[in-house]
Amino acid sequence: MKGSIIKRGNRYMGKVYNKYQKKYIYVYDLNEKECKKKVKDLIKNIELDPYNFNNTQENKNKLNMTVEEAFNMWIETKINCTKKTISDYISIKNVHFTPLLSLKIKDLNDKVIQKFYNDKLNNSNASTVHRIHKCLCAFVNYLYKRHIITTNYMDFIVLPKKEKPKHVYCSGSDYLDILNKLKECNYQLYMIVFIAGNFGLRLGEILGIPIENIDLKKNCIHITQQAIFEKGKGFCISKNLKTQTSYRTVYSTNYTSIDELKKFLVSQIIKIKKERNFNENFNLDNLLFFSKKGTVLPQNSIERYWRKFKVENNINPNLRIHDFRRYYATYLMYNNVPDKISKKLLGHSKINMTEYYQNDDDELVSNVISNIEFKIQK
Repeated sequence: MKGSIIKRGNRYMGKVYNKYQKKYIYVYDLNEKECKKKVKDLIKNIELDPYNFNNTQENKNKLNMTVEEAFNMWIETKINCTKKTISDYISIKNVHFTPLLSLKIKDLNDKVIQKFYNDKLNNSNASTVHRIHKCLCAFVNYLYKRHIITTNYMDFIVLPKKEKPKHVYCSGSDYLDILNKLKECNYQLYMIVFIAGNFGLRLGEILGIPIENIDLKKNCIHITQQAIFEKGKGFCISKNLKTQTSYRTVYSTNYTSIDELKKFLVSQIIKIKKERNFNENFNLDNLLFFSKKGTVLPQNSIERYWRKFKVENNINPNLRIHDFRRYYATYLMYNNVPDKISKKLLGHSKINMTEYYQNDDDELVSNVISNIEFKIQK
């Protein structure tokens, strides 16, 4: 980097081109020797701090913003993110970022962030710290790309090792046993677990199924929306699914599943008609699952019933409703369904995620195959 000096009137002017900011920086002095010294110092300072050197008042004001103010400014730029992603970021900020929010951006650095992670690890597990890190990385990267900060502090952070989750795979006999017990005590939860295992859907997708998306003739369900929690609105229906591949048509793994689904469908339609006749406030967009008030069925209440059921029936406490998607994926694999088809049915964007869902335990596979018949309509 070079500078130049010219005499203008009764004083000397030195200028240096800052290639990082793509603009000239000027210095002035009445003495030529002093002006040359200023130019050398200018070059040195630019190389030490190429983006923030000679900041405008606007950038200086940004450095004096609190982390909370900058975070809110960042959220406003996330126009291409889904509402769920933005909601997750805001939730992480509100729950976990408390020690950082009052800090000014100029006081934020890798040592502060590392200490924040270490303190967080005392009260949380490594998975939580990794989740926080993902959000904080995106935020700090935004500050770095906008030249508000000159160093991406996240490059120097050491994260704790995250233990690989031990997923629970349900055998065919266990699955049928769970269904039989659920049918006797909670028919609505029974149908949710039934659809999860026979169609491989996520819980949010199940709770968002509209009646018109169930094709009884082709034994399939069209996935076009899901139930989500949105701050200020509560549980509602969103047309934005997890990924673009989540918009799909899913076929059952069971010949008799469509009969079971038909019975439940008819009972729900009858219930909707009765509620509309006797309850003026009943407002529903023809969902297969709905609350007594005629609103979207809250996912957290379903999970609460599921936890209670597991305790009462001595079922593995780590078994989630989502794990029945793994059951579905495993059955597809051992019925020689091509990976590309399995990936499409599960709504995965990458085949390696489908493989991650599948299990190759011989005993489990034997139980799965012996208890369910598989059929895909062409």
